[in-house]
Amino acid sequence: AKDAYRSFSSIAFATMNPNTSLELAIGGQYVGIEVKGPGGKQSDHQKQFQERLEGAGGRYILARFFEEVIADLLRF
Repeated sequence: AKDAYRSFSSIAFATMNPNTSLELAIGGQYVGIEVKGPGGKQSDHQKQFQERLEGAGGRYILARFFEEVIADLLRF
């Protein structure tokens, strides 16, 4: 838990966006997180947003479960 706190202590902001479920800035890097339920799919608009975000050096996390989000964020 202590390592997770250190990892997440550099989060600058979090907000909601129609392109992602959640947006964060971690260590100066923009991260868009899209959480889908079982069988959920990205819209074409979300796929385009992912391509633009990653092309600009941001990170996009597409996850089905909260644990996937945490695991990916801990890789920063």
